[in-house]
Amino acid sequence: MQEEIAKINSERSKFEDDLRKEMTAEKEALLVMIEELKGKIITNEEALKENDRKAYIIESEFEKERALLQQKIQYYEKLIEEMNRKERVTYFHIWTKGLIFRYILIGNLKRAKEFKERARFSDQRAYL
Repeated sequence: MQEEIAKINSERSKFEDDLRKEMTAEKEALLVMIEELKGKIITNEEALKENDRKAYIIESEFEKERALLQQKIQYYEKLIEEMNRKERVTYFHIWTKGLIFRYILIGNLKRAKEFKERARFSDQRAYL
């Protein structure tokens, strides 16, 4: 009977050792898996940060280009406005010169001088 108890204790001890080895191996495998998953998390977080940075850069470049285009639009609108104003002034010059010339032709120099003075005053206002 002592032999059987010793044999049972020996088997139990062997079973416990095998179970401990198995559990240790499983624990190590799980620790390796945890470390791999932590590495993936870090990699994904870095990729997310990089993507956020790229998106921010793209958005910044878009806003910069948008602002430049708006400035160009404003510049061209002012240029068109200035050209229209100059066109009106040029038309006014041609028209007033024609009237002055007509007054000179018909011999009304006094009227031509008066008109010329008014035209000069209007020119000054047109350029303001």
